[in-house]
Amino acid sequence: MSYVEKLLATNEKIILATRQHAFVLLLSIARNLIGAIIAFVIAVVLQGVLPRTIDRPLIFALQLILLLIPVFSFLREYARWLSEEYFLTNRRVIQSAGVINKRVIDSSLDKVNDVVMRQTMLGRLMDYADIEILTASEAGINLFRRVPQPIKFKTEMLNQREALAVEERGGFSSAE
Repeated sequence: MSYVEKLLATNEKIILATRQHAFVLLLSIARNLIGAIIAFVIAVVLQGVLPRTIDRPLIFALQLILLLIPVFSFLREYARWLSEEYFLTNRRVIQSAGVINKRVIDSSLDKVNDVVMRQTMLGRLMDYADIEILTASEAGINLFRRVPQPIKFKTEMLNQREALAVEERGGFSSAE
């Protein structure tokens, strides 16, 4: 049972569960690969520039550290990507982040005033967008970043909000 499943109310069901688009990881890989190439070039330059009197194992250790920095940076970003999840239930939207220290933000669907979807050109090509959920609360905003299949997520959220409203009106839709 996941952490968020433990937070669900009676008769509350997860309709959609997602995390940031995998494109986020591709950007991280590219950024860290560039960092590794730069670290490698620095390591090679250090090998040729430093005097021969400096202990070679010390230079090797420095080179290894320079190359490991991008690797650990990617692993940290991957762990963050894995731990950040977005959920849509039949009653609310939930944003969960963190492995050890958890941060959960949720908004009841009946309190959602507006849903703003921001999709860049690249987002349209890769099928992701930022979804901003505006509520009447003082905090007011839940921001789900780089949500894959954003139109499906937004449409399903609006459908669930309407279904909840119908349920609260005793089964009568607003059209009746």
